[in-house]
Amino acid sequence: MPSIFPGFEYDIFISYRHNDNARGWVTGFATHLTEELAATIKEPLSIYFDINPIDGLLETHQVDKSLEGKLKCVIFIPIISQTYCDPRCFAWRSEFLSFNRLAKADSLGRDILLASRNVASRILPVKIHDLDAEDKALLENELEGPIRCVEFIYKSSGVNRPLSPTDHPDKNALKTDYRDQVNKVANAVKEIIYAIKYPGKVLTIPEPAQPSQKPVQSIPAIGNSIAVLPFVNLSQDQSQEYFADGVMENILIQLAGLRQLRVISRTTAMRYRKTTKSAPEIADELNVKYILEGSAQLHGAKVRIQVQLIDAQQDHQVWGKVFLENLDDIFSIQQGVADIVVKELHTTLQPEENKKLREIPTRNLRAYDLFLKGRHAFNQWNLEGYRTAEKYFIQAIAEDTDFTQAYSYLASTYSALMSWNGDLSPSESMEKINQYLPVATRHGATDNDMMTHAVVKFFVEKDFESAEQWLKKAMEAGPNNADVRYMYSYLQSMMGKPEDALQTADMAKALDPDSASSYNYTGIACYLLHRYDAARSTFRDGLQRFPQSLRLYDHLARTLITTRDFEEAVQMIDFALQSTTIRPPSMAAYKAIALIGANRWDEAKPLLEELIERSKKEKGVNLYVAHIFVAFGDLTAAREWLGKARSTNDIDLIWFYVDPWLAPLRNSGNIPDYEGAEKFIRKKLREELPSKLHY
Repeated sequence: MPSIFPGFEYDIFISYRHNDNARGWVTGFATHLTEELAATIKEPLSIYFDINPIDGLLETHQVDKSLEGKLKCVIFIPIISQTYCDPRCFAWRSEFLSFNRLAKADSLGRDILLASRNVASRILPVKIHDLDAEDKALLENELEGPIRCVEFIYKSSGVNRPLSPTDHPDKNALKTDYRDQVNKVANAVKEIIYAIKYPGKVLTIPEPAQPSQKPVQSIPAIGNSIAVLPFVNLSQDQSQEYFADGVMENILIQLAGLRQLRVISRTTAMRYRKTTKSAPEIADELNVKYILEGSAQLHGAKVRIQVQLIDAQQDHQVWGKVFLENLDDIFSIQQGVADIVVKELHTTLQPEENKKLREIPTRNLRAYDLFLKGRHAFNQWNLEGYRTAEKYFIQAIAEDTDFTQAYSYLASTYSALMSWNGDLSPSESMEKINQYLPVATRHGATDNDMMTHAVVKFFVEKDFESAEQWLKKAMEAGPNNADVRYMYSYLQSMMGKPEDALQTADMAKALDPDSASSYNYTGIACYLLHRYDAARSTFRDGLQRFPQSLRLYDHLARTLITTRDFEEAVQMIDFALQSTTIRPPSMAAYKAIALIGANRWDEAKPLLEELIERSKKEKGVNLYVAHIFVAFGDLTAAREWLGKARSTNDIDLIWFYVDPWLAPLRNSGNIPDYEGAEKFIRKKLREELPSKLHY
């Protein structure tokens, strides 16, 4: 639909930096503004909002000329964020500056005289963050005056983020309501449109309704939501920390199995181990209503556990108790705490949920103690931790051969060791998992067991269809299991469905907003959607929070190489390798590819030789050698090494159908015959998604 004004392509052009739409804020704003304009202005207005960052433009196209027609609009709405005012930013350089230049020279002029004799600019900024001083100065210099904008900012102590439709004005320091702000934008558009269409005609814009003098009750967090914080270890012995963590995690796991509760994951909750923040501050950050906190102490055969449930929105204790019991009462204590939480949160238990709360995992306290030590090591999320966990779980099973939880976590440990830097080959991992997983599930599979099944189908058998079925079962069994949802997001990306992967990652973030996984899987989906700005910023933000996460370095390097930032990729990989004793084959390969891109071929060759030598004794190296040969342009050698990767069933072969770097090998017809992968990927990439995924 063309503009209502002759000679213009659109009435409104919405400009934004694509990483600001990673969670859909700009898409939501565009939708809400369209709805508001339809109820505010009689004439239907045309809006250009580019949800596709590529939009069909190639490196050989003249970007400015291609955009010129689309920028021929009446009103330009830039979404001003912390990163928008950047001379290197495409939206700033090719949209904002270009429109500013075009508007000054076209028939209307940039500045419009209103009937009220006031002047309004056809650049109507919407601000979603407070700006740094240099960004503010850059913007004001272009606008030739102070910034006049409609603010969509949520502010509180230490918070500066976009205002969302669910944010309550009373909790926002600016006291603004999202819908009111959308209405202000619509009225500003109406005022400019009418001033152009009916010169001299006075337009009355209704004043926003004044807030009621009656106190407004704060909106509760969605559903019955709770965060279980790390329990304080009251023992003078720091080696007893595993016990306090174990009690906390057992209570969390029991609550997480209840469908009527939204329970924040352990990964995010553990970030508050040594926090000085108050319960209301934590609840506000996590969007929960209740906080459960406590302490634990183990002394010989005696335990002392103190627990309190806090209504964080009202900032008062709902319930609290101190348990001084024998260690063999530990399970009844944990069940009692869960029962109280269920009662206070007015949650109705289904029969199977009630039965699950009453289950006792083992009556052998020695086995239970070993299990807690193993799970504590497992939760360190590193190679040493997994190896330590393996030893403890095996010892726990030796003490109690019917301890199914120990079998379950041992099987998970072998799946982690398989995917963690190739410590186990897929065949070695499968052998171990097949030994322990059937025992773990003989009384029924847990969501953890189902995810282990999915890992085998996904990484080992490359059967994406079966992996998807197992993950769907796991999500049904574990309504609050964020790890399952992150794994499903990864699978969807590898299935050629990155848009779905983004949505799944967002669902996981509601349960686990502060983990390396939240950045990793969101960034992968953005990368596969060619939203490279969003991918880069996501991986970099993740590394600010989790500087030891090698996978984040991996994927950031991949993104930088794809955007031809070769020297930056080399520097980043060198920095990453300085901070770890582990040298993943992927990072050596990415450095070699970046060096090739930077025309430093002589420096790349030793890395290729190193990986070829490492392939003789390490797992998962062959595919990365194939990557380097593709970069060198030697497709014959690349096909040979791809064949070796298939023979060793390298884990990262799951990327084959979506990896842009392996496109020459896909196009050569040398495609691995993985049944599940072929069923989903070949069909979707080549038949259903040709416009979304192209290399």
